[in-house]
Amino acid sequence: MKKTVIILSLMLSHLGFSQITESGVTSTASAAGDHAFVGTKSDGVFSNWLNTGYSATAYNLLGFSNQHAGFGVADGNNIVSPIVWMYANDRNAFRVRTINFNTNLTSGTDLFTVRANGNVGIGTTAPQKKLHINAVADDGIALGSGNALLGENGLGSFAQLLFWNGTNAYYGRSALGAGVSNHYFRTNGTDRMFIGLNGNIGIGTTAPSEKLHVNGLIKINGATNVDNDSPGIVLASNDDFLYDGQYINHYAFGFHGYQDGSTTHTEPGNAYMAGYFGVDFFTSGLNRMRISRDGIVSIGTVNRQLGYKLAVNGKVKAKEINVEVGWADFVFENNYNLPTLKEVEAHIKQKGHLKDIPSAKEVAENGIFLGEMDSKLLQKIEELTLYAINQEKRIKSLESKNEKLISLVEKLLEKTSEE
Repeated sequence: MKKTVIILSLMLSHLGFSQITESGVTSTASAAGDHAFVGTKSDGVFSNWLNTGYSATAYNLLGFSNQHAGFGVADGNNIVSPIVWMYANDRNAFRVRTINFNTNLTSGTDLFTVRANGNVGIGTTAPQKKLHINAVADDGIALGSGNALLGENGLGSFAQLLFWNGTNAYYGRSALGAGVSNHYFRTNGTDRMFIGLNGNIGIGTTAPSEKLHVNGLIKINGATNVDNDSPGIVLASNDDFLYDGQYINHYAFGFHGYQDGSTTHTEPGNAYMAGYFGVDFFTSGLNRMRISRDGIVSIGTVNRQLGYKLAVNGKVKAKEINVEVGWADFVFENNYNLPTLKEVEAHIKQKGHLKDIPSAKEVAENGIFLGEMDSKLLQKIEELTLYAINQEKRIKSLESKNEKLISLVEKLLEKTSEE
């Protein structure tokens, strides 16, 4: 910097000079001729000011002192604007200011300052970083056409990125700082999203209680026919399977279009919940139902009942149950070997239960199959029906014989009485 001052001194030593004071700048010449500026400075003389040119509206000034050098433009409104001042010490590399005639140089307005360490300040003479901007409320760095603004709030407590609507009101804000400790995203004067100091994110709320807190509806698009591209809430990405022409995520909640004939919609939005290794349903901290990987449904128990699609540990109440099973009409076929009642009696005496019907012990240990048991019970009912029919035939035969015997007896009695 000292070299700069020396070079300026050498250049200006060959020209006509005048003086300027820090207490004021006064023109002592007419506008049509050369201009001289005189005065003193309390801690030294700002000397060798040179009028380097003149027009109807401006005078160009150039000068230096023992430690400083600078230049400025004095316009027709008696304003030196701007004046660039360079320092030969460790305070600033140079400073740009605006001042009026007959005013103290130190009372001027700083436009920007470059410190000796290379830090640049706009609105401040003590920049703390390479670029330090100190702006008034809702002012700072304009981006693009000026509708986006990066700056501080009125108290200077937090930084904010503002999006303006063309008037004095902003419709968007993103703010963060020591005075706020949170990050806000605003549109149309309302906070829409919030990131707290603890990392919680709120959408529709500025007081999120969890990592993601949404006060409103969440929309998720349905499954697509593109592999690894179906929307949903997933545990693992890039892990899906093709079902009915759409990819369903293995570990996810989502929606897909499946036409089962119950609606006229070409692609209804069916909700799905998928777990590759199974799905559990809990209430009050207890497992109430489990669907295992192989499709076994267990209610009231977490134990898979192999060989069964549904296992219920508890009572089941239903209006109607449709069981598809083979039926026992074979009993009425001509070739059916109907046991005699004597054989039935012998089996009961030996086994303690009807033939083809499980014992009480077997039922206690293994339960019964409703469909199978209904079929067996029907078999016994049909057998009883055959027994009843046979008994009816025997009764009819006996009645016929009995009537003949009665008729014969009556005749014998009549003959006896005649004798």
